[in-house]
Amino acid sequence: MRAFEFTPQGTTGCSVKAWLHDQNGSESVKQRIHPAIIICPGGGYNHVSDREADPVAKAYFAAGYNTYILTYTVGEDAKNFVPLSQLAATMAEVRKNADAWFTVKDKIAVCGFSAGGHLAGSVATLWREQAIYDKLGIEKDMNK
Repeated sequence: MRAFEFTPQGTTGCSVKAWLHDQNGSESVKQRIHPAIIICPGGGYNHVSDREADPVAKAYFAAGYNTYILTYTVGEDAKNFVPLSQLAATMAEVRKNADAWFTVKDKIAVCGFSAGGHLAGSVATLWREQAIYDKLGIEKDMNK
């Protein structure tokens, strides 16, 4: 497993923990690339629940996914769609780095719990909003 953290481009106040599968010199492209899941833990937008982060990521990782855990902004700073922008930027970052991170570009899912479920549902319905593209400076459909 290769693990690292990053802050999605165009954002502040959030971080993403990535767990990627080792490639082990695999010859087959199908064995080397994996679908991805971005996990948005719950917490009522006042904290991010640890028990809805690593344990969920471990289960998806064991099932063959590259996993990304988004620790989004909470509290008073979570106004004006800040967490939504952070999730959109995370999706764009994963898609932009799909080749280097051995991730299938068109198989990026989002899983959320409680407030994280609200966030996942919001990106599923609002990903086309021009304001998100303008704020993050990302290409169209990179956060789809």
